[in-house]
Amino acid sequence: MPVPQLSITLSSTSESWRVGDLIQVGVEVRNISKAPVWAIGVLDGSESGFRYPHYLPLITGPKPLPATEEAPWCGNVAPLLLSDFRQLLPGEGFDPGKPAGDAVGLPLVAFQNFRPATPGHYQLSVIYDSSCESDREWLGMTGYPGEDRVLQQLTLVPRLLMRSNLLTLKVT
Repeated sequence: MPVPQLSITLSSTSESWRVGDLIQVGVEVRNISKAPVWAIGVLDGSESGFRYPHYLPLITGPKPLPATEEAPWCGNVAPLLLSDFRQLLPGEGFDPGKPAGDAVGLPLVAFQNFRPATPGHYQLSVIYDSSCESDREWLGMTGYPGEDRVLQQLTLVPRLLMRSNLLTLKVT
């Protein structure tokens, strides 16, 4: 079995919140290997599972939650660019939902807008999936200048399927 190269961790500024509070959730992807690793943050279509990498947020609570709204988009997605690749040195991490330089990093809307309406315990996690074997499922728009270099760079991104830690929050 291959040694994991990345981890994904959720955190919060508090373990206790009040009903209606906007919950602060941090997401970090970290290189846990002994060598540099390439990673890509949240792209348009990542949260919905439309394109890779997938960042799929999960929230469970005392009652079924209403469906979360995603960031509005029309089904067309921007091309994956070389600037979207981030090289992480051993021990280095990044928030995949925040841009850095020219790299895209879109917030996970399910976490960004999470305001629990019912008291109780909530569990949050995120599934990160880069296991797709077809590199074209990462591209978004195709046939753009530089696409060949992007496809070449994609061969350096580890193919993983992993779930974050389980973040448990108490809402009163």
